Amino acid sequence: MSLGDEAWEALLSSTPQALERIAVSKDITLPNLSRAVKRHLQEFPSAFNGLGLTEKFILEILNEGSKTTGGIFQDLMNQKEPLPWLGDTMYWHILKSMSEATNPPLEVISQNGHPGTPQEPLAGECDWMGTKPQRQIALTDTGRKILAGEIDYLSLNPPERWLGGIKIDPQQPCWRWDDNAAKMVLVA
Repeated sequence: MSLGDEAWEALLSSTPQALERIAVSKDITLPNLSRAVKRHLQEFPSAFNGLGLTEKFILEILNEGSKTTGGIFQDLMNQKEPLPWLGDTMYWHILKSMSEATNPPLEVISQNGHPGTPQEPLAGECDWMGTKPQRQIALTDTGRKILAGEIDYLSLNPPERWLGGIKIDPQQPCWRWDDNAAKMVLVA
């Protein structure tokens, strides 16, 4: 119970240091906790291109060709995600947030009868909640440049978000995941 309490407090903290300690620990009391916490840390913007790991996976899937929203989720869970944790509602939120950046890395190329607009292409409910065919999504040139590290995703002003107790505000210095060093860094 004390290790669970420690993890919960670390998750609520406004800095990631306690989470990093848990991510590298080898405590056998909760043997999967360190892997889960490390995966959580990988959702922070990358030091390389500003994408969280799920966002990166979505763009990599779209780099292979356009897909339906459900097709992206299926590939994400079956082919990319090393530690499945994401439900369809959270996936929809991530996809929708990515479409709201100033210059989005992805675009809706077919609404298939859904109520989206150019300003809000993923308006309405998740595709799989209704009877209409799913929207078709494609990678933009901006998305390709982000994947290559030529553009930092946070420079495109995606909506702010929270990862536990840490706010990710594109307008402020923020914590990022450095994949090469496998640690968090504060980037101004």
